Amino acid sequence: MSHRGQWSDHEARGVLSAWRKSGLTLERFAKERGLVPQRVRWWKAKLEGTSTALVRSESSLALLPVHVTEPAR
Repeated sequence: MSHRGQWSDHEARGVLSAWRKSGLTLERFAKERGLVPQRVRWWKAKLEGTSTALVRSESSLALLPVHVTEPAR
């Protein structure tokens, strides 16, 4: 797999699998392999169907209060 250019879904899944098996933080795993952490997070969000905002900084993930209202008519 090239570190430059686009990754296929298959390549990205391989990177994510290797990261999880490594036991390292995403940032350390990426840096040790010459990858950009943001790219790994982006693929993680894409393949897991989560928002990139939620995985942007795993060390500072927080839940925020939400107030739901009826739309104005």
